Amino acid sequence: MKRIILSLSALAIATLSWAGNPARTGTAGATELMINPWANSSGWNGVNTSNVKGVEAFNLNIAGLTQINSTNVAFSYIDYLHLANIKINSFGLAQKVGSSSYIGLSVFSMNFGNIERTDVNNPDGGIGTYSPRFNNIALGYGHKFSDAISCGLVFRAISESGASDIKARTGCMDAGVQFTGKSKASIKSGLKGRDIHLGISLRSVGVNGSFSGDGLSYKITDADGVQRTMQIRSAAFQLPTQLHIGVAYDIRLDRDSLNYHNRLSIAGNFTSNAYANNQFGLGFEYGYKKIFAIRAGYQYEDQITNAELRVNAFSGIAAGASIYIPISKGGGDNLLAFDYSFRDSRILGATHSFGIRIDLGDSE
Repeated sequence: MKRIILSLSALAIATLSWAGNPARTGTAGATELMINPWANSSGWNGVNTSNVKGVEAFNLNIAGLTQINSTNVAFSYIDYLHLANIKINSFGLAQKVGSSSYIGLSVFSMNFGNIERTDVNNPDGGIGTYSPRFNNIALGYGHKFSDAISCGLVFRAISESGASDIKARTGCMDAGVQFTGKSKASIKSGLKGRDIHLGISLRSVGVNGSFSGDGLSYKITDADGVQRTMQIRSAAFQLPTQLHIGVAYDIRLDRDSLNYHNRLSIAGNFTSNAYANNQFGLGFEYGYKKIFAIRAGYQYEDQITNAELRVNAFSGIAAGASIYIPISKGGGDNLLAFDYSFRDSRILGATHSFGIRIDLGDSE
């Protein structure tokens, strides 16, 4: 376990040494890897990397895969940047196997709708449409070494397709660690559970990708009148590596020793981006019994409040809510959850996320 933590820490330090350079903004490929498709955690604006759990851990900190007792299934639909007409569908499954191991599957599909084809002879279109798609599928593994320490790994296959059979395929991996503990106040009061959360995750570390296909070829006629097919070489692109360092604290407002009947969780997060500005985030979630929860978050980065100089389509503001419905007799831990989140963009329209989760035997 110590070797895993030391290795992740070394990678984190190496990432911090060259991340956050504004000059690199917009130069990475496969930037869909930076999108959090899940409606619950996106309501926090992704600042809950230290206490995220289940399927939603695939896009923040895979160590959270271990924070379920049995099974977690999630579906989500996103109207991404409404005026851009981009739709995202995601599905995920997390399952406990054995006493301390967890496995998971996540599928992400991004659809840009129908785009008008153009060429040098038809700059206004009229020659049909094409439909780009970005997909990735991820397999995750998590291990709980104790009640206090968990870690996880993700292996992700990435596929992008555009017009005229232009495609790119590559892969990457994520790694994460979560630590949980009890505050002095919690120990003194004899409260059940752990209220302090720490998390570190390194995401999207992988091999470079490049595009290929018939769409990158063209025909010329040489000096001898012979027609030849030429191929355009596509430059390789690097992946948008991220480092997350997060902390969270649970405040139990009702002081119940057995349950979180009336809970306020506060989370903070620092994100070091290799090809974008670094971000600082703060968020909260209030939950009442296993009935509902509301949450909000804010992500700050350099110049985000300046309409002329910011490089992010989002303003940094997000909010969301969940409604929980018991699906077992007498309540219990088997729940059906409906999630919604809103992320503000002052240019391309807001992003609305809708999700459904099924938690079987979940601890919270």
